Amino acid sequence: MAARQIAERIYAAERLLSDNPTVGRPGRVTGTREWAVKGAPYLVGYSLQDHELVILALLHSKQQWPDRLD
Repeated sequence: MAARQIAERIYAAERLLSDNPTVGRPGRVTGTREWAVKGAPYLVGYSLQDHELVILALLHSKQQWPDRLD
């Protein structure tokens, strides 16, 4: 049940980003953006390429952020 709730929150975050890709903050990696998944300890790393949302990473907030996302 808990895993399903987390998955639903991640999918909700992806849908929100798909509709509003500039809502996230500028990312720690140049050229990326970040969005915190509401109610879950995850961050979505993404970029906008040719007006298209590209999810680059889904990381637990306790993980060390990588130098590159690709």
